[in-house]
Amino acid sequence: ERERERAMCRSFFHETPCLAGPEASLSDIVASSLDGIAYVNDIETYEVLWHNEVCLRYFPAGQKLIGQKCHQVFQGLDAPCPFCPMPKLTHSSFYVWEHHNAHLGKIFRVKDKLISFRGRPLHLEFATDITDLRNENAALQTKLDMADALVACVRTLLRDEEFGKVVNNALQLAGQLYKADRCYVFEVRLSAANEAIVANTHEWCEKGVTQEKGGMQHVPYAVFAPWFAAFQRQNHVSVGDLEAIRDAHPDLYALLKPQGIVGIYVVPLRIKGVLTGFVGVDNPRANSHDLSLLQSLAHFIGEAISRDQVIQGYAMRGLRDGLTGLANRNAYLDACQAFSAAPAHRVGIIFIDLNNLKEVNDTLGHEAGDAFIQGMSAIFTRYFRSEDIFRIGGDEFVFICKNIREDTFQLKLENMRKECEAAYPGGLALGFLWEEAPRDIAEIVQRADKLMYQEKMRIKARLSRERPAN
Repeated sequence: ERERERAMCRSFFHETPCLAGPEASLSDIVASSLDGIAYVNDIETYEVLWHNEVCLRYFPAGQKLIGQKCHQVFQGLDAPCPFCPMPKLTHSSFYVWEHHNAHLGKIFRVKDKLISFRGRPLHLEFATDITDLRNENAALQTKLDMADALVACVRTLLRDEEFGKVVNNALQLAGQLYKADRCYVFEVRLSAANEAIVANTHEWCEKGVTQEKGGMQHVPYAVFAPWFAAFQRQNHVSVGDLEAIRDAHPDLYALLKPQGIVGIYVVPLRIKGVLTGFVGVDNPRANSHDLSLLQSLAHFIGEAISRDQVIQGYAMRGLRDGLTGLANRNAYLDACQAFSAAPAHRVGIIFIDLNNLKEVNDTLGHEAGDAFIQGMSAIFTRYFRSEDIFRIGGDEFVFICKNIREDTFQLKLENMRKECEAAYPGGLALGFLWEEAPRDIAEIVQRADKLMYQEKMRIKARLSRERPAN
């Protein structure tokens, strides 16, 4: 009886044209006018019993669908689809879902339900192609993700935190959006030999990816020269396959290949309009077609670097002596405060006064006076660390040497005094103290100041005795 009913269904649907012709019924005309696939199949055998005209657009000309299994025709499967909604279907309402059909290469919005024909339940499906809509939505979502990531990056770069930390956090946000192995900043620098080099100054790496920053500090400028030349003509360099540059740029290839780089995308870094480096990602697995975030990030990193340089410049001017480059009185007061919060186990203090600076300025000019100060300062830094020396006045210096052994302190002090005396006889008066477990650094400096003054008086008395009578 069931076979007889199926034969009747097949006979009816075979005799009912799929294409609206002169003899087509109103229902046939409606079906052929739908903008999506419509078909009916047997719920037991899965045979396609009927389909509309639109359905044929997705298959080669002449391909027969009637009588074929629906999972074979529409999905390219030899067995019923594992995601088949048949068990969920009813006669009363549509079951609505979305499906990416890999066989047809399309995304469909699908509506399924059961229908009755001459007492026999059948499966009816409508499938609307939404591939373009989904692609448009995906592109829009990518744009939104890019915009959100850029806002997050800018907010990160504007945080009042340690500069290197905020840049690395911004690189992490960008690297994760691109699903990259690394995201980094390279800047052009001058080497000790006054030659242009390129250094990796900031780097974020995905978990499990080897960091390369340590080995990328002194790359010759010539290696990256092809990219810098390209940046003069365009706003990015894209290398989808590293093997493509193997012959044209062997030095660049040799640098990048051992790092496991397959694809690399870089954009120029400019500070105040000057090309100073680049920002890049290695092996991006998403959104590599859209480098707008990377380009915007490079712009804001350039602004952040410029701002940091200004801040550092102000800080240097606020804590450094412009003539000698040593720490100034502000830095000395900060050091005393820091010492009170975290005392050293032992400390050596030196208080120095340069003798006769006023006389030198008055008789030989301020240029000679400046040369005298700079010459003495150069000798000081040959024996003690520059960060431990403070110029607290025109001719006064204080040394705060933390955690230094007494014998080392004494030896350095005597050698320094001898060189100063040889270079500028009678030009130096000093007082010094070394103490174990000091408590009040300012009090020790005051005592050293008194010792310096006593020595200054002795030097003046000696010079007065040695000065020939008129």
